[in-house]
Amino acid sequence: MELKFPGKLPALRMVLPWLLRLIVAGVFLYAGIAKLTHPTDFHADTLNFQWIDDPDAAWIALGLPVLEVICSAAIIIPSWSRPAALILGGLLIIFLAALGRAWLFGLDLHCGCFGSSTESVHYPWKFVQNIALLLMTTFVWLGSSEKYFCKKSFVRIRHE
Repeated sequence: MELKFPGKLPALRMVLPWLLRLIVAGVFLYAGIAKLTHPTDFHADTLNFQWIDDPDAAWIALGLPVLEVICSAAIIIPSWSRPAALILGGLLIIFLAALGRAWLFGLDLHCGCFGSSTESVHYPWKFVQNIALLLMTTFVWLGSSEKYFCKKSFVRIRHE
């Protein structure tokens, strides 16, 4: 009996999807819990974008953190990782659009992504962070497909 690893980088092919899932899950779990513990601060931060008014901003301040926590748990479960990555990727695209709009209008924002903050948003750095997260969620979405990563088994056992 011989173990045969498919592909050139079998260890990377086995570890990378899980590593990306854990990173994305950790970021969104931390962000969701931080927002849940300070909902009024997150509501005020949502209003500061001057894109959504009340009562919609209040619903977002209450619902978004719950969605982030649920998706951060779901992305770990292999059969749910694609839908969770799709939802989180969509949220990141919406946030990038809101961030771009705020930057275009020169708004002085305090990001509520990870709880309340007194520092103004540094737009270029915030874009880099969120594009990196978007790329990770994209790779999780692609990596959860059998087309890109073998889901059934990364190790083939050959009997002789």
